[in-house]
Amino acid sequence: MARISGRLSSIKPSGVRELFDLAGRYPDVVNLTLGEPDVATPANVRDAARRALEEGFTHYTPNAGLPELRRAISERYARDYGAHVDQEEVLVTQGGSQAILEAMAAVMDEGDSVLVPTPAFVGYAGAASLLGIRTIEVETSADEGFTPTVESLRAAADGRTRAIIVNSPGNPTGAVYSRRAIEEIISFAEERDLWIISDEVYEKFIYGAEFVSLSSFDQDVRGRTIIVNSFSKTYAMTGWRLGYMIAPRNVVEAAVKFQMYDAVCPSSIAQRAALEALRGPQDFTSSYVAEVGRRLDYAYSRLSSMRGVRVVRPRGAFYIFPGIDLNMSSAELARALIQEERVAVVPGSAFGRGGEGHIRISLAASMDAIGKGLDGLERFLNKHG
Repeated sequence: MARISGRLSSIKPSGVRELFDLAGRYPDVVNLTLGEPDVATPANVRDAARRALEEGFTHYTPNAGLPELRRAISERYARDYGAHVDQEEVLVTQGGSQAILEAMAAVMDEGDSVLVPTPAFVGYAGAASLLGIRTIEVETSADEGFTPTVESLRAAADGRTRAIIVNSPGNPTGAVYSRRAIEEIISFAEERDLWIISDEVYEKFIYGAEFVSLSSFDQDVRGRTIIVNSFSKTYAMTGWRLGYMIAPRNVVEAAVKFQMYDAVCPSSIAQRAALEALRGPQDFTSSYVAEVGRRLDYAYSRLSSMRGVRVVRPRGAFYIFPGIDLNMSSAELARALIQEERVAVVPGSAFGRGGEGHIRISLAASMDAIGKGLDGLERFLNKHG
C-alpha cells in the first residue's frame, strides 16, 4: 500500500484545534479555546469586498500581492513607527501563518535550528517541522514575565542555529517585551549572526505597556529582521486569510518563490478588503481593544481570587494564561473540564514544555461566556483541589 510521508506523519495536530474539536462534541460547551475576535469584520471592509466582487475583481494578482496594498502597508509603518519600508520589502501572504512558513523557508535550510521561547504559538514548531528545521525550545517563566534571557538563548543555541522567534505581544502568555529585552535580543542576534523573526500580529492589543516594533530600529537591525503581521486580529478578519511580512528585499524575493508554487497569490478580494481596512476608519480596532481590556480586568480579578491559581496579568494579546496547581497534567485538566463542566480551554502543554501546568483562556469571547467559563473552572478547582 502506498504510504504517507514520514515528515507529515510525524507532525502532531495543533493542540488548540484538538481541544476545539473535542469541545464541538458537546453542544452546550462554553468555548474559550480559539484566538478569534467574537465580532464581525467591520462593515466598511465587507463593503469593499462586495464592491470587488461586483466589479469582477476575481482574478490572479501579482505573486507578492497588489502593489497598492504593499504600498499601504509601508505607509502604515511609516505612520505608526517612523519606519522607512519600501513596498518591495513587503510580501502579502495568505495569513500570518503562511508568512511564518515562508520566512523560515527563506532563511533556513533543512537541519538548521530556530530558537523558540516557550510557551509559544503552536504554528512555529509546525512550520519548522514541515521544512525539516529543528525547533529549540527556550523555556521562560512567569517570574521573568515570560521573556527569554540572553543567557538562556546563548545556552540553547547550537552550531546550526540560524534564527530566533520574537512574539510580542505573545500568544499564549500576553507577554510584552520591554525595549531593553528587545535590545538585548538584537545584540545576541548580532553576536551570533542570527535572523530575528518578529511576530507582531497582536501589536494593537496592548494594556498598560509599551509595544516595541522591530521596524522602529535602524537599517542594520532591519537587515536581519523579518516582521510577520496579519489582518486577522486587528480587523477581525481571521477567515479572510491575509497577512504579510516585512523583510529585506532578498528575503522577499526568496519567499515569493515559495508562495508562487504554494499559493500563487493571496485572494484578490481579500486584498481589496485589507486595503480598505488600512485606509478606512480605525475606530473599530480601538473600540474592540478597549472591550478586550475590560474582559481582561474581569478575568484577572476572578482568577486571582481562586484557590490553586497563579496568574500574571497579561500586558498584551487577548489571552490569559493562569498556572493551575492540581495533581494532573494540563491536558488531563482541559479534557476533564470539558467533560465535567462543559468549559473548553487549551492546555498549556500545547504551547511547548514551558506551558505545562498552565491553561490558556481566550478573552476573544463575550463577557457572558468568560463569566460562565470561569464559574465552571472555579467549581472544578473546588472539587479537585
